[in-house]
Amino acid sequence: MGKETKRKDIVKYELPEVVNIKVGTEGTGFYVYYKDVKTKLESLQYFDTGREAINMANKTYDKFKRGVV
Repeated sequence: MGKETKRKDIVKYELPEVVNIKVGTEGTGFYVYYKDVKTKLESLQYFDTGREAINMANKTYDKFKRGVV
């Protein structure tokens, strides 16, 4: 049978009542998960490197912080 991989959160970003963002590892890759608290919109993206994942999380956080999203 296939080997199960578990997600492990590394970094969490939060703007209270606006957005929750998690960056973590799953298997040999990295992921960025965010949930827009107001609209309940969720997104999960996978990346090959941690640097790509952190950059995406920072961009997403900044957009929510500025109110662009």
